[in-house]
Amino acid sequence: MFELEDSLEKRWERIEKLMNNLEPSPELIDSIIAMNDGLYERFKMAFNDLIKMKRFIDEEIDSGRLEVSGYEIFPEYSFASNKLGGIPTADSLMMFDLSRGVTKYLMPSLSLDEEKLKVDLDYETAFLECDLFMNWNIEFFDLPGLENQQIHYFMHTMFQDSRTFCPADIPYLNPDDLEWWITVQYKLPSK
Repeated sequence: MFELEDSLEKRWERIEKLMNNLEPSPELIDSIIAMNDGLYERFKMAFNDLIKMKRFIDEEIDSGRLEVSGYEIFPEYSFASNKLGGIPTADSLMMFDLSRGVTKYLMPSLSLDEEKLKVDLDYETAFLECDLFMNWNIEFFDLPGLENQQIHYFMHTMFQDSRTFCPADIPYLNPDDLEWWITVQYKLPSK
């Protein structure tokens, strides 16, 4: 059986090896910048989908068509696993793990009691509180050529904190292949 602890250890070993041999070529820096810009737009699309789902559920509750005492909306992200074939150092089991390894904490869940989401809210405003616009060109992204480039929060989280991918994988990935699923959990009223 494939154990999570084994998975994390193998992921980290893979990332350490790749990052120890990383040469920050102009081509790599260009691909990091393109991924950063592309993921920013993809996460904006995902955020808009979450807000639409929340507003739909709120309308259903307000109209009486849906009777729940609470709910939570969870986003989950991954790169399409059929698009990961070009990543070196990853066998088929690792490819599956990588495709599912991008964690849920990339975007907060939404729930019934978040009144601030009742108003018109845009992507930029929503994440000012979580330092979305802080420059995240630290750790793996502290590379020559990125000193004046703003690395976005989601980029840093995906390629640093999630321990799934690393900057060496970026030339093999396309931001348009980022997928997301939205799961809704309802709390039913007690009778």
